[in-house]
Amino acid sequence: MGVAKKLPTILVVDDESLLRHQLEIRLTKEGYNVLQASTGLHAKMKLSSGTKIDVIVSDYKMPGMNGLDLLSFVRQLGQGQIPFIMITGHMEKTTVERAVQGGVTDFLLKPFKFDDLRSRIEKYLQTSDESSDVAESETA
Repeated sequence: MGVAKKLPTILVVDDESLLRHQLEIRLTKEGYNVLQASTGLHAKMKLSSGTKIDVIVSDYKMPGMNGLDLLSFVRQLGQGQIPFIMITGHMEKTTVERAVQGGVTDFLLKPFKFDDLRSRIEKYLQTSDESSDVAESETA
């Protein structure tokens, strides 16, 4: 018997509950394990819990801790390899520059098509899997 492959875990962070729930339903149907956080601080707790997160999809503009602050926390946590997709309704040049400097992986402008998000997630998971395979072969 083969070992069951663990579902990739996507952390969806957005203060808009309807969007979070819609993404959870759609991503779950695509075969992902989905965790939700309504704020950057809530996401920070989930990231600090030890649960392996494979991709983060985060809104930029949230009360308290915004997406850039969360991105900075993720990179400082030593989890620099986690793909971080920022979604925003306000694509200002300074925001983009700060996010790129902070290590954002990709952007999606709201409103976005689910297929665009899904294809980005698949691309970054595949890239992550290839990096893991290389690291495992180097340690073998």
